[in-house]
Amino acid sequence: MNHQVVHTIVFAMEKGGGNPCPVVLQADDLTAETMQQMTKDFGHESAFVLKPEHSDCDIKLRYFVPAHEMEMCIHATIGSITVLVNRNILTTSPIKVETALGPVNVEWKRNGSALDISVEQFPPQFIDDIPSKETVGKALNITPEEIDEWPVQSVLPPGLS
Repeated sequence: MNHQVVHTIVFAMEKGGGNPCPVVLQADDLTAETMQQMTKDFGHESAFVLKPEHSDCDIKLRYFVPAHEMEMCIHATIGSITVLVNRNILTTSPIKVETALGPVNVEWKRNGSALDISVEQFPPQFIDDIPSKETVGKALNITPEEIDEWPVQSVLPPGLS
């Protein structure tokens, strides 16, 4: 299968700005290992566009950074939708994107020459467990004394419990 790679820049407000995000089209026959290796070769967070497995979704996206696969990535979703809309692969909005966290609603509309994209986000889970300053310092690679504000609020990302 022909795997077309589109090298995008997401959130480029000015020349030289933004975040690189390669988008790989027609990635259905790629293994996770191949996607991971391609992402390492790109050196950037990458998205792979596949046919959805769930009938209520329009596309499926898989997200990788050079070290591992991610369940969800807003940045790479926006890059992927931009590529698909600009190539007339997606022509209607809203759409539903299949991700490892589950289906995500995405809306897009043209605003002059710009494309405005809104991605549904899962709500975070706020928890009462407050880690020690030592634990936070270790995670941030700083000393506990360098932490100015305390306590911190513990928040689990969507999909974890």
